[in-house]
Amino acid sequence: LYTNIYPEGHSWGLWRATLDEILLFIFPEDLSIYDPLNTGDPAISNTWLELYPNPAVNSVNIRSNEALNPPVRVEIIDSAGRVVWHEIRTSVQKEFAISTEDLTSGTYRIVVQDSKNHSNKVFVVEKR
Repeated sequence: LYTNIYPEGHSWGLWRATLDEILLFIFPEDLSIYDPLNTGDPAISNTWLELYPNPAVNSVNIRSNEALNPPVRVEIIDSAGRVVWHEIRTSVQKEFAISTEDLTSGTYRIVVQDSKNHSNKVFVVEKR
């Protein structure tokens, strides 16, 4: 992980600094694709994919603003960085749904990748 050394002091400060480092390890700052020049290139931009509803209850819908090129790999990753669901789709429409009934309440990251695009979005599952 990181090897920063913190001076002794208030335990909350040390705990908080360690937690921040763990979160950066799990979700690196460069995890999402950033398009600083706003070229609109879907291979660079993280805007070619929409995710709704957020928070999700029974399912989450994924919509692309362009045709997806099979095979499309879809992964759901929990807040601990574990892949809790994955699928490779060989036939895909611009919009499809994924069931969240087997997921517990919490925050997840969904990663969608086709032959030329890659995107990840964060969503919340709320069980009622």
